[in-house]
Amino acid sequence: MTSGAVTVDADASVAHIAALMETRSIKRIPVVHQGRLVGIVSRRDILEAIVAARPDRPATSDEAMKRAVLARLSSDLGIEQGAIEVRVEGGVVALCGSVESGVKRLAARVAAEAVCGLGCVRNEIRIANEADCAPPGSLR
Repeated sequence: MTSGAVTVDADASVAHIAALMETRSIKRIPVVHQGRLVGIVSRRDILEAIVAARPDRPATSDEAMKRAVLARLSSDLGIEQGAIEVRVEGGVVALCGSVESGVKRLAARVAAEAVCGLGCVRNEIRIANEADCAPPGSLR
């Protein structure tokens, strides 16, 4: 027996759609409005939405930058505070911790760069199950 298709309403948040993609291990989700298909959201669409988000004003102190990055991770990606450690020293942001997918790891870096600019983020986030990311035939 097959289950029904996973769909979202047209007013669903980016965070909600990304969470569905992650928990259901799917790459695209149909968008419906009043029972009719109005579009499809892909992982690429999620990343483009994050990249296109208006950058924050640059934070001036390390502590302000840390708070701004944490806020972006929460609002843009739905990452709970404490799931990723954010350290800032001399204007360089280090992201540490573990996430469920490579897409979420990349999205976290993009969100941090929206706060402090390109090239000032060290992404030390690990993927929780890196075996899923290994190329076929590789040994770990």
